[in-house]
Amino acid sequence: WAFFLAIAFWHHGQPLMSSLMALFSLFIFYFLFIILEHTLVNGVALLSKIKPNPLIFNLGSLLFYIILMSYLTFL
Repeated sequence: WAFFLAIAFWHHGQPLMSSLMALFSLFIFYFLFIILEHTLVNGVALLSKIKPNPLIFNLGSLLFYIILMSYLTFL
């Protein structure tokens, strides 16, 4: 849903928030690669190089919500 927020911010003329939401929407590829690696029976060599890092998950979620809350607070 960060991608849809990026589109909405872009249509309202706010390119900074749009670019931040687009950046967070790129995290979906990281999540999908990790999920795909764990669901495959025979592993793919490329996917085995991507290791799940809980710090990235937590910091990504925290930054996403801090940016949204600061936008709503200081609007």
